[in-house]
Amino acid sequence: MVAHKEDGLYYVESPKFIAATDESKVPTLMEWHRRLDHLNERSLLELTRHEKVFGMKVGKEKLP
Repeated sequence: MVAHKEDGLYYVESPKFIAATDESKVPTLMEWHRRLDHLNERSLLELTRHEKVFGMKVGKEKLP
C-alpha cells in the first residue's frame, strides 16, 4: 500500500478489495440483531419494512 500527501491530506493508493461476505446469503434476523447493537425484533422489521437501511435484507425467521 502506498500513500502520498496532498494539501495536508494523505491519499492511499491500494489494490481493489474483494468483499469478505457472500452476497447471495441473506443475513438472518439474529445476525442483524447482533450487528445493530442488539436492536429489538420489532425495530429491525420496521427498518426493513420501511426501507430505512439501503440494501438491508432479512431472512424469514424470528428471534428466539
